[in-house]
Amino acid sequence: MADALEVEVAHLLRRVCLGPYPSQVDRWRAEGVDRLLEWALDAAPLPSDPEEGIGEDDYDALLNGWIRQLRHPEAALHERLTWFWHGHLTTSTDKASFVPALWRQQRLLRRHALGNFRDLLRDITTDAAMLVYLDGDGSVADAPNENFSRELMELFTLGRGNYGEADVRAGARALAGWSVDTEDGWKVRFTKDDAMTGTVSFLGREVGDADQVVDAVCDHPACAPFIAAKLHTHLVGVAPDEARTAELGGLFAASGLEIKPLVTAIVTHPSFRDPTLRRPRYPAEWLAAALAATGSVGEHDHSDQYWFEQIGQRPFAPPNVGGWPGGPRWLSASSSMARAGLVAQMGPDPAVVGPVEQVTAVLRRCLLFDVSASTRTALDNAARAIEDDHERVLALFTLALTSPEFSLL
Repeated sequence: MADALEVEVAHLLRRVCLGPYPSQVDRWRAEGVDRLLEWALDAAPLPSDPEEGIGEDDYDALLNGWIRQLRHPEAALHERLTWFWHGHLTTSTDKASFVPALWRQQRLLRRHALGNFRDLLRDITTDAAMLVYLDGDGSVADAPNENFSRELMELFTLGRGNYGEADVRAGARALAGWSVDTEDGWKVRFTKDDAMTGTVSFLGREVGDADQVVDAVCDHPACAPFIAAKLHTHLVGVAPDEARTAELGGLFAASGLEIKPLVTAIVTHPSFRDPTLRRPRYPAEWLAAALAATGSVGEHDHSDQYWFEQIGQRPFAPPNVGGWPGGPRWLSASSSMARAGLVAQMGPDPAVVGPVEQVTAVLRRCLLFDVSASTRTALDNAARAIEDDHERVLALFTLALTSPEFSLL
């Protein structure tokens, strides 16, 4: 019988990590939830694969490296935030197809994941993959492309209603002059002759280059609460109310848009510890956790690109510039069937359960210490009905990993 501390530790591990491991419950049960949150906030970024090992079209190498990060035992909030920023400041292989440039962007996101938002935004604005994806590549001041200027405000920093079409046009002019040399390793270049001379009025101030555009959006009163609400929704599972948004936005602005103090305020608030399951696990989150639970890490025959494609959330392949949508679509019957099929391919070995009562052992492997009567009954019935040990363990993991308790955060 799990105690209240085990339940709380497991819940927090699911929220601060992406692929928590069963052994981590015992560790943090002993050290306490306050130390767990300190560790999650202070954990250093994990090392990345060197760029030299990644070919220009080697998506497998890129994605294999990413999922190793997602399911690493020491992956904590830094890795979760790297994934969050990839969904927020997203780029797609539909247009940005040079894998080393995507690798560099991933490194950029990881470097700034808990750093300063202004620095992150400044670097992503002139990142090669982003320039190509949102058509900043080759944009000239006399006839600028407006895509990045619009998305910078609408999706990345301010939200609708906080800028006008004149701001879109002005921002596009000030952002012009950058290009990507796709014949020379996707090196980013700035050409003064293609850039604007003088300044334009943008969000109520005069700007003349990309840095000043970034400063203008970051200093806009809508920016801090917009980003604070996005992070709260991702981490807690629900959008903050108006008062909480204002509180978090004020803290974020006062810190100079430092991300770590904002995240600290979110994860140390009582709402973060609330055990209520609030949002679906995104497919990549589910995949990392399922591989950890089944003991299949590094032991399967498929590339990680295959896993991501089967689960419906391949990095650098969002449905649009808005990233991957949340909501109940990830709890559909078709999604559950796809996940059940993946569990079968993971092939959980009875050895990971051990010679103990298997239903309880499987639930513990999945960090499920407090499940509903219907979930427990389904596993108990399967355990009694299936004689073959391998088939029984596979059925138990399938039921546990597709249960509401595992599918939600």
